[in-house]
Parts: sequence; structure tokens; C-alpha cells
Amino acid sequence: MTARKRKILIVDDDPGIRASLAVILQSWGFEPLQASNAPEATAMVERQDPDIVISDVVMPETSGLELLSHLKSGDPHRPVLLITAQGSIDMAVEAMKQGARDFLTKPLTDLPKLKSLLDDAEREIELRRKAKRLTTRIETEGVSSDFVGTSKAMREVFALIEGVAQRDVSVMITGESGTGKEVVARSIHRLSRRESKPFVAINAAAIPESLIESELFGHERGAFTGAVATRSGVFEQANGGTLLIDEIAEMPMSL
Repeated sequence: MTARKRKILIVDDDPGIRASLAVILQSWGFEPLQASNAPEATAMVERQDPDIVISDVVMPETSGLELLSHLKSGDPHRPVLLITAQGSIDMAVEAMKQGARDFLTKPLTDLPKLKSLLDDAEREIELRRKAKRLTTRIETEGVSSDFVGTSKAMREVFALIEGVAQRDVSVMITGESGTGKEVVARSIHRLSRRESKPFVAINAAAIPESLIESELFGHERGAFTGAVATRSGVFEQANGGTLLIDEIAEMPMSL
């Protein structure tokens, strides 16, 4: 299934600028929409619901800053970039205070910067979309049968779980005993690209110091007294998936 193109609304009273920017955005894989002033932009937002807005600041009747304020009141998360040929530091500061994602000057010659800003905005939109989907799922069935919550604080946790799950990085989960650290770890695994691979959990505090290295890295038959067979370690067992080392602070410093 082909992913939907992100819609970007260009708001500028100069048709030449709108047209040239539309060509650039289309070449980057976006679907450009155009409006010549703030009222047209407002109507376009209601009809087309663009993902991102790029607006001039100086326009007849309603300025880009006023449009920004209006857009943010309707959807505070929609990324809005402001552009102007008559910018100042004070104007840029005011734009950022009102929620603009960035403030660019005309002519838009720094296309790599614009592309980078749009890519960042896309990633944020995707994370918010996934976080919303996760929150909806959690409100109906919970992250798991033992981990349910709908408060603002818990929704922030769910969004964090969703965001972390998309990255191949090591994660430290902290909290008191019984607060659901393993449940969080399993949720991260289930929502990640590694979902089909093993999830392996060990409790470092429950393994004797003399055996912890063997537990982690495995051993060959006869490597030590009692090693009657070759055994793979948990790192190998979890290869391609997720390894949870619970109570990691209890592990020997030598490891």
C-alpha cells in the first residue's frame, strides 16, 4: 500500500513564489496546496486539512502571524513555517512564541534547510499519529492486560513508549518494584520492528555472580564444573529481538 503524500499548504500573495515552491515540494514527494491570503488559507485548511503550512508573513488584510495564531488555536500540533522578505529578530521571536516551527527569509535559497525542516515535521507528525493510535488502543485494551491508564501523565508514557519503539537503541527503564518496568519493556518490543523476534528477560539479581557471565554470553560443554552441555547465552537467544536485563544494578562491576 502506497503511503499518502503529506499535504503542504503554501500561503503567499505572490503567485510566482507559490508556483515555484509548489514545484519544489512536489519534487520532494509532497502534495502542494495553494492559497493567496489568510481567508483562502483558512478555507483550504477546513476543506483539505493539510499536514503542514508554509505561510508568508506580510500579506494584505491578515498577516501571517495572525494566520499562525488562528491555525494554532484550531490545531496546536500542525507544523507552520513562516517566510518573509521583511524579517527582523523581533518578528522571528514573536513567531516562535506563537508556535511557528521556524522562521525563514525570502528568497528561499537554502533548500536543504527547508527540506530538513519538512522532514523533521514529517517525523513528528508520524510519531504523533502513532502515539494517538497507541493511546486509543490503550484506552480500549491497555498496553497489556496489566498496564492500563488514561491520565495525561500515562498518555505521555504511552507516547514515549511508541517513540522509543521505533528506534534501535538501548533503553533504561527506571522505577520502583511493581511499577510495570517489564510490561513497558514488552510493550516497546511489541510495537517495534523486532516484534516477530524473541523477547528474552532475565533477573540479574537472581543469578549467582559465578554464573552471570555464562548466563549472558553462554558457554561450551566442559567450560567449567557443571557445564555438561553447550548453552547459548541470552544475548544470542535474543538476537534480532529484545533483551531485558532486570535489576541490572545488581550485576558485578567487572561486567
